[in-house]
Amino acid sequence: MDNPPLYVAIHEAGHAVAMLAQQPGPRIDYISIVDQPADRVGIVHAQARFQPNLADVAAQAEGGRPLIERLAWQDAVEFLAGPIAEWRFRKQSKLVRLLTARDIASRLALDNTLLKTGEDAEKVLVRLRWRNPDTVEEEFIAAWEESEALLKPRWTAVQELGLWLHRQGRIEDDQLYDWWNTQTSG
Repeated sequence: MDNPPLYVAIHEAGHAVAMLAQQPGPRIDYISIVDQPADRVGIVHAQARFQPNLADVAAQAEGGRPLIERLAWQDAVEFLAGPIAEWRFRKQSKLVRLLTARDIASRLALDNTLLKTGEDAEKVLVRLRWRNPDTVEEEFIAAWEESEALLKPRWTAVQELGLWLHRQGRIEDDQLYDWWNTQTSG
């Protein structure tokens, strides 16, 4: 699927709005669809909550496992918000999006070599496998549905942010948080 800049901007806006909705405090450094390396077309530059290299150590702490599982889940929902926003903007029906999600989930459960490192689905897979390697397919669908539900009432904000990003190319954190505060106040 080709990725014209507007679709990329909407994709990145989906990620950003999901992040802001789940944790509105400062976390995103910037969003950009310009000056990207050859292997990437856009980015929401932010620290992921779940750090695979630290997860096992953190999970061993008192009460750590449920916290790390929740952080992995929140990341999964945020990583799925980009593709969902893009497909929704492309006018894919919710049924088509869900069937596509089910197809992706079943393929991932069978063969994770289908993914390139750094793809949204690969990042989701890492997190869901850490949570429970036996329930990846079911959890992928559940995370997809949660991400859909998170974006639905914020769809106008996703489109507005995506169009702004498309015009501007890059949005810095101070601009983003000022904008988000206007979206959520009142």
